[in-house]
Amino acid sequence: MNKLIYIIVAVAVLLTPFSDSPLRNTFLGFLGSSISFIPIVLSIFLIFLQFLFNKKRLNNYLLFGFAWIILISVYGLIIYGNKFWNINLLDKGFRLIILFLLFLAPLVFSLNKKIIRFGFIYGFMILILGLFWIDVFNNQYFLHSLPNGNMRPRSFTLESSNLSIVLLSFSTVLIDQINKIKYKIVFGIATLLILIYSNSKGGLAILIGGFVTLFLFQIFHTLIRKKFSKLLIYLSPILFVFCIGLIFLTQRVVDELTSDINNYSSTATRSVLTLSSILVAIQHPLGVGMTGFLPALVNNIPSSINFLNKYSPTQLNFSEVNTYVDDRSDQNISTKSFLLDGLVYFGLPFPIFYLYGSILLLNKLFKKRLWVLFIGSASLILGLITFSSGLGLYIISFAINRAISRASNRNLKPHVVKVNLPHGLELTQ
Repeated sequence: MNKLIYIIVAVAVLLTPFSDSPLRNTFLGFLGSSISFIPIVLSIFLIFLQFLFNKKRLNNYLLFGFAWIILISVYGLIIYGNKFWNINLLDKGFRLIILFLLFLAPLVFSLNKKIIRFGFIYGFMILILGLFWIDVFNNQYFLHSLPNGNMRPRSFTLESSNLSIVLLSFSTVLIDQINKIKYKIVFGIATLLILIYSNSKGGLAILIGGFVTLFLFQIFHTLIRKKFSKLLIYLSPILFVFCIGLIFLTQRVVDELTSDINNYSSTATRSVLTLSSILVAIQHPLGVGMTGFLPALVNNIPSSINFLNKYSPTQLNFSEVNTYVDDRSDQNISTKSFLLDGLVYFGLPFPIFYLYGSILLLNKLFKKRLWVLFIGSASLILGLITFSSGLGLYIISFAINRAISRASNRNLKPHVVKVNLPHGLELTQ
């Protein structure tokens, strides 16, 4: 059965680029946005059968997590009832629970098999193929659930920001597996060029954030060792680049940000949803569960808009976020952030756990000198904080799984595994 599970997991990885499936327009809703959910559910079912046949017990932490999700969702029903805008909150909450658990599910899979590495390779090829395919079949519903609104490259994902975080996830795993340094560099440059082509400011920002995080960790560890001469060596190029960038880029960044604020509603929408999430956490420190997510967030939108109208230094465009209240539809309502979604679901403990776990992982990667996984993981962690809810983008969890596996296995020694790639592109386990 193990071999069958590995094949199914490889198929799940292979299908992750298709994260805007037309199945989203069916009764499945957002669950159908990625067709990877089918092999993921099947693999979880087979793993569960193995547990039953082998008479094994589930991990106590998993049991506690399941119990907490159920209890806090019951609390949400008690606070807000079962109906909001004629929307069944029990049904809504159940779907969110399934999406949340499916996003976390790839973290428990074993990825150290050759067939799964093939899944990453060919999944990446499919993603790149989509960049060219999209120019021809841009608005075809058999490839996407919705037409491309802003015409930026998106491959088989919903939008360019999703493309950027999916690309970084694939690249993190594949660059880590490549054996030779020169090919790592070539692959890294190719990833950067595709990010630039996608025109995703968020993707470029979190990649830069990954490098900055690496420098910050280096500075921190240098300070701990009290090697101040090394600290000056690390700081000097950073300060030099920062000063040059400050001179030449500040005005451009300010102009683009001002243009985004004046011409688009995304800045206002994210600001309102962020503030609304914080207000929910203040009102319900332990969260409102998946069932209370919609009413808790929406009820705080008007006061958040009023606050930003009063104190924002510039006029914001609230047209998009106003529709969340006026249209009385839950179709697009989300905080646009995995961290903020978790803050509403589970309250203040969630960001504490998320940030602690992230720092712990990055610290292990740093100590093992796994630089590619460090930068990639830091970028994905930042992406889940800033602009991605992660739900339906299962490749993020597969990439984080790879990082956790490599960081946790102290005895893991890289070795070459040939997978019929050009000379030099051997992959390490």
